[in-house]
Amino acid sequence: MNGEITARPADFPNRAAHAPQPAWKGAFPQPRKMKTLKIGLTGGMGCGKSAAGAIFRELGLEVLDADALARRALSENPKVRAGLSEIFGGRAFLPDGSPNRPEIARMAFSDREKLAALEAAVHPAVREAWTQRAREIQNASGGGFSALAVEIPLLFEKGLEKRFDICITVFCSEATRLGRLRKRGMSPEEIGARDAFQLPPLEKVRLASVALFNEGDLDFLRRQAALTLLNLKNRWTKTP
Repeated sequence: MNGEITARPADFPNRAAHAPQPAWKGAFPQPRKMKTLKIGLTGGMGCGKSAAGAIFRELGLEVLDADALARRALSENPKVRAGLSEIFGGRAFLPDGSPNRPEIARMAFSDREKLAALEAAVHPAVREAWTQRAREIQNASGGGFSALAVEIPLLFEKGLEKRFDICITVFCSEATRLGRLRKRGMSPEEIGARDAFQLPPLEKVRLASVALFNEGDLDFLRRQAALTLLNLKNRWTKTP
């Protein structure tokens, strides 16, 4: 798009008290007829991306969970299951044929080569799943506006942002984020270990096209999400 709307993360605490404006900080996607708008949804751990995903669903947007797609691939995709056997051997599956998830996680996160091999086996199946769903939505749209969001915790870390037309990140203050994680029973050591695999939340804000502020007021988050969808629809369907 020709114009950009920008906002600094530091502005949000004051803005939150006054108006439900999401931060449009990148160029709008170019409108394309007959194409489903693909939205990448992410955010730092504890920032509320799942809460935002639930709100987007309430507003009528289909939101896929990349982690759920990965779990399905581990259970049902023959190519992925063959890859698991090759990577982890006989310990990859339980006697009933289901993936031995704790053992897979233990082995993968203690061996970088195994982790890379696991991601190489699973990620293509996950991408194909959301791509196929986008095609189905597009075919059913009758030429009208259609959209699909995919919630991906490591969207930017894995370089997946280029596979989406627009990326939305959810963020909050660091004190709020850490408080939420502590309420989940996570120790400071656990938080630090998991954070080591992720970009800082404000770095995700910098990389995203849209940033939603989630300090705990779900009604405020809902209004931001609704305005975001309205703006996206208007821009995506606008005649070039």
